[in-house]
Amino acid sequence: MTWTIIIAAAAIISAAFAAYAFWIAPFRPTVTRTRVEVLASDSPFEGFKVLHLSDFHLRRETNPKLMEGVAALADQLSREDDIDLICVTGDIIETDTGIRMLDDLIEKLHKIGATSGMFAILGNHDYNHYPFSNLFLEKYIVRQKNDTARLVSTLEQGDIAVLRNQTRVIKRDGSRLVVIGIDDFISGRHCLQACFEAVEPTDTVIFLTHSPDVVSYLLDRKVDLVLAGHTHGGQMCLPVLGSFVSRSRVFRRLASGLFRVGDMFIFITRGLGIVRYAPFRFRCAPEFAILELCKKPGPSHEEAA
Repeated sequence: MTWTIIIAAAAIISAAFAAYAFWIAPFRPTVTRTRVEVLASDSPFEGFKVLHLSDFHLRRETNPKLMEGVAALADQLSREDDIDLICVTGDIIETDTGIRMLDDLIEKLHKIGATSGMFAILGNHDYNHYPFSNLFLEKYIVRQKNDTARLVSTLEQGDIAVLRNQTRVIKRDGSRLVVIGIDDFISGRHCLQACFEAVEPTDTVIFLTHSPDVVSYLLDRKVDLVLAGHTHGGQMCLPVLGSFVSRSRVFRRLASGLFRVGDMFIFITRGLGIVRYAPFRFRCAPEFAILELCKKPGPSHEEAA
């Protein structure tokens, strides 16, 4: 009798966790706020706020609850925050059916009122439609191509600049904030050399990439902050074990959050959507990530002496 009760209780608890992971957690985006100390002491960009979004994975089957959550947070930020820049780091769609949802999404993002505009880059799903088997394979198998040209056209018509191995410069009081966006690293469309030709030693450089795997190629370049997506934060963050999977070369424990390598900061967002063959999240909420640029800490008294 005792074992029957234990098994029944375990089944009920497991069912409750499964229901939460499939029907509640994926559709409750949250706002996270992170200070990043990357600016020179005299930088006029102190307090500059970047909203980092990624991995919407829009498709016909996208649950309307996700877009309702996005709309609610966009309204909240428009009232409570002064966002300077919005950066979207790829996997905006999963299939071509998601392109028809873009106008509504773009309208929501414009309500936030980013004073320095919106930039986007492309991820592997923005180019390709993948079969279910990719969940278990190390390398991606492509089922069919997405209409990337129409995706880019729709974004640009909505005043979102799509960076494909390109650089944009934001100027303030004689100082420069450089935003570099590479094309999809996973499918080999990136070109680092072209991106850094206009970078000056005194610039503050924000580097946009879909996959964090490119970071190992940036260690000898002038980059202050890398913004990446792709991992979805692992989607399932289990107690003790941590992130379930990252589909990346980065360690699963580094699947989301802010990290530092030398003088370079790396921020990997949990993203907002879910792929159709892994429609769940657990302890890994969809994320509106706000990064506030701050000045680097000065030397301590001991170092100064």
